[in-house]
Amino acid sequence: MINLYDSNETNFNNNGIGALKDVIKCEVTEALNGEFTIDFEYPKKSKYSNDIDNDMIIKIDTGSTERQLFRIKDYNENLSTITAKPQHISYDLIDNSLDDVFPQNLDGMAALQWILSHTQYKHKFTAFSNIAKKASARYVRKNPVEAILGDLDNSFVNVWGGEIERDNFVIRMLQQRGQDTGYKIKYKKNITGLQFNKDDSEVITRLRPMGYDGLMLPEKYIDSPLINNYPHPKIGEIVYSDIKLKQNQEDEEGYNTLEECYEELRNRAKIEFEENNIDKPKINVKVNFVDLSKTTMYEKYQFLSKIKLGDTVIVVLDSFEVKLRVIKTIYDSLLGRFTNLEIGEFKANYITDTQKNISNTVKKETENIGANILETAKQNATDLITKATNGYVVLRPSTNPTELLIMDTPDVKTATKIWRWNLNGLGYSKNGINGQYGLAITMDGHIVADFITSGHISGDVIASGAITADKIASDAIEAGKIKAGAVTADKIATDAVEAKHIKAGAITANDITSGTMKADRISGGTLTVGGSNNGNGNIQVKNSSDNIEVEINNKGIVLADGNKIIGRQWSIL
Repeated sequence: MINLYDSNETNFNNNGIGALKDVIKCEVTEALNGEFTIDFEYPKKSKYSNDIDNDMIIKIDTGSTERQLFRIKDYNENLSTITAKPQHISYDLIDNSLDDVFPQNLDGMAALQWILSHTQYKHKFTAFSNIAKKASARYVRKNPVEAILGDLDNSFVNVWGGEIERDNFVIRMLQQRGQDTGYKIKYKKNITGLQFNKDDSEVITRLRPMGYDGLMLPEKYIDSPLINNYPHPKIGEIVYSDIKLKQNQEDEEGYNTLEECYEELRNRAKIEFEENNIDKPKINVKVNFVDLSKTTMYEKYQFLSKIKLGDTVIVVLDSFEVKLRVIKTIYDSLLGRFTNLEIGEFKANYITDTQKNISNTVKKETENIGANILETAKQNATDLITKATNGYVVLRPSTNPTELLIMDTPDVKTATKIWRWNLNGLGYSKNGINGQYGLAITMDGHIVADFITSGHISGDVIASGAITADKIASDAIEAGKIKAGAVTADKIATDAVEAKHIKAGAITANDITSGTMKADRISGGTLTVGGSNNGNGNIQVKNSSDNIEVEINNKGIVLADGNKIIGRQWSIL
């Protein structure tokens, strides 16, 4: 039964305005940590067509224990039908606001309650969570749905983790939704009703695990037990920034010996293969129960009608098994059953306990670098800075302060990530107040940075040191500022290098494709004309004051009066 209620209704223990018996379509789509909406269609000439409008509420069966409430959105009508896209009642929270909310050092239950109890106006929603992890996050001018499920760096799912289960006015954030069913699906390419997709583009079978600051195993690589299942090894790298050697015994973070670092790197590599399945292809299975029922395989896969969102199943491939989860469901409220399932890898946008809240960097050797590095860097910087809502600002000393600190904890003794700004400069350390400061601008004019992404650097500011040619990607460095070393011709893509600035070394004629090199700038060395690569090139020398014209080509020297010097040795002094 589908019941219709007024938009302001608060009591749903009745039939409301009435039962929508003539509904043509009512399909509920729910994705894990994603949408929870309905595709709704109702005849225009039916009894309650004049009552249906945006913000009205319907109560329907979604395949869960309790019937769920949805608010009508995207109302449309034509001559024959009314269509809409009702959203689960929990989306009402989008219209509320968190003006400045700061849950600190709370577990999942307390943090979720804090968020829901500090909205701009009161509501009916309550919270539950079984996540024990304690953390902090700050939300400024965000709506509660953004704060809980959004792609913000400090959203609940990004900080505490968890998977949402919505039950009318109860918001549950569970450590993991669903159960491990033990059911198995055998991989086949052509089964009506089961659509398989297999992607091995990101598989790694030979892993190079690396620790902080380039720390690498003596043996460099760890091989997967499945390495021989592929035509050749698939090499990749994962950086574990928390695995590092203590610089001194007072350091709280890090390992005491290199051997301990190596052992942990080996353990992490083992976890990547055994638990995170980096050596196995990504499998996605879409199940259409209507099509499946038409096949002889139907009886074999009837168990699929019993599994729910978040449940785990096993897909059997030729040589190994992969555990996958139900990540999306479509439930037909009119038929009272699931009609479609999607089974695959849950692409959570939060850091799981398995990753130990460490920001690991994964890189395949076949990774493509974006063409517009500068724009990517700008966008990354913009995202980092504009989305920052955590941190503590401290002036010290408290009386007559001389420096500003921005830290990840309020206590300088426990903070590890610190921006420090005083008269001598500005710097960032990820190792506490005493540094090292790997990023810094100092009062004597020095800039220290591991990475500099820039559009244009003026040659006037390049005073010394070296820029290797492979780092000159675009724009220009004035030749007068290149004091030493070599710039190979393939790096001179546009514009010009004035000849007076070429002090030593060689530019081969093959690399002079356009533009002009003045003869008075060629003061030494050899300039070759002709040859298989240069055709019948020539050199023309003109001096207007002395009325001298000389052309040197592959046939010899031709003077201005037409005389030729052929078959003899000659030189220009």
